[in-house]
Amino acid sequence: MKQITILLSSQGQNAKVADAFNLELKKHNNASSIIDLVSLDLPLYSGKEHKKNGIPKRVSNCIQLLNETDAFIFVAPEYNGGIPPVLSNFIAWISVSQKDWRGAFNNKPAVISSFSASCGHHMLSSLRTQLSHIGMNVLGREITASFKKELNLESVEHVCASISGAQ
Repeated sequence: MKQITILLSSQGQNAKVADAFNLELKKHNNASSIIDLVSLDLPLYSGKEHKKNGIPKRVSNCIQLLNETDAFIFVAPEYNGGIPPVLSNFIAWISVSQKDWRGAFNNKPAVISSFSASCGHHMLSSLRTQLSHIGMNVLGREITASFKKELNLESVEHVCASISGAQ
């Protein structure tokens, strides 16, 4: 059984996509969990904030789960052609939270997904670059949806099988 963590970077339609992944992962007998980054309500990372208040407890609570995670699914909308600030902020906090912070991500598979008006292609390209930079192995297949393009549940099934080791 693998531990797979879904990092959700918005509410609404992206939450429904995260739920679809979560349901499919359970069909493949994985332990899966969703971290709702919006609900974490982290302060904006800055050196000043970090020095003044240290690592937020909500970040510290996530560290063990991230370290034990075998694979990730990132579900995020496109914000003005880029990565949602809540996701970049979370990664920034993780990157200062422990000495070997890369252990949370390094050499782990990542699926990237977006429900956005334009299917999030600009954001997915940027996210792929950022996740590769921190050592993740981003799957080539992206899962996208919009109000004009329904979520392809067969694609969700295939990527879940892939990161579960079932293919």
